[in-house]
Amino acid sequence: MVKSTKLRKFAVGALIAVTTVCFLGLGQPVNAATSTFTGKYVYSAAQAKKLVNAKKAVLVDTRGADVAKKSGTIKGAECMVWQQISHSPLTDGTKPGEANFARSLSAKKMAKALGKLGLGKSQNIILISSGYKTGGWGDDGRVAWQLIQCGYKNVHVVNGGIPALKKAGMKTTKTPATFKAKNVTISKVNTTSHDITTARLKKNFSKYTIIDSRTATEYNGAKLYGETNGGHLKGAINIPFANMFKSNGQLKSNAALKKMFKAKGIGTNDYVVTYCTGGIRSAYMQLVLQQLGYKHTYNYAESAYRWSNTASAGTADYWVQLG
Repeated sequence: MVKSTKLRKFAVGALIAVTTVCFLGLGQPVNAATSTFTGKYVYSAAQAKKLVNAKKAVLVDTRGADVAKKSGTIKGAECMVWQQISHSPLTDGTKPGEANFARSLSAKKMAKALGKLGLGKSQNIILISSGYKTGGWGDDGRVAWQLIQCGYKNVHVVNGGIPALKKAGMKTTKTPATFKAKNVTISKVNTTSHDITTARLKKNFSKYTIIDSRTATEYNGAKLYGETNGGHLKGAINIPFANMFKSNGQLKSNAALKKMFKAKGIGTNDYVVTYCTGGIRSAYMQLVLQQLGYKHTYNYAESAYRWSNTASAGTADYWVQLG
């Protein structure tokens, strides 16, 4: 009888152990069981620090050199801004509200710009920016979205941004690094899988579930950044960029984010378009949605700048005029 009891205890213990191993995926993190966001394009500060210290990754500060020289950046990081690889006043004179503003450059021009920055396609590139709590708008996610368009496979942002890296003990400097130029070849800029144009959005407008990732103030008509008209896209659901983050400035858990989007009526099989003012906050949100398993997600890079310019863009029927 004693022997039988011992055997039963052993069997139960073995079953629990096997079940635990299966649930944890042989040591891999399980989204539903952790409060930390996990995803293909996101590193924790500890992961980023380890890779950079081992010289297995490079850091790119997406706030630009002017900000880094004033407030400091992580030692070893090069600086850039998304405007350097987009139709913008920095590249071809395209202004906010004009056609193509904030969209990625052609493959040839992207290759030239990224080559000049020394960002090769085979590198592990870690993009950093201000954390949400310190004024970040998701510039790192925006640049990641563009690099992925160009076929870069190993691109990540840091959960919590520069503040998280500082907390992890990474040294800072006010002298950004400059990487050696590389010969970069880009055969195509993928503008279909997770990108959407004004023309395409207008043509199939009723097909899309649209998320406005701006603040409620902007959604309700405030013109804070030179938009032509105040308001929002017709039928757009307001889910502010800030709502994706915890009080410590890091992304909420996968489970919490899924719950938030579901509560707003966003389904995993919906054709989801995110937008903001110039496609920055919305690019970050699109990247998060993609990592959460939403199957059809698109960032509208021209965003409110273009769509609110109703006379030029021909979008008056799809814009709720406010303010």
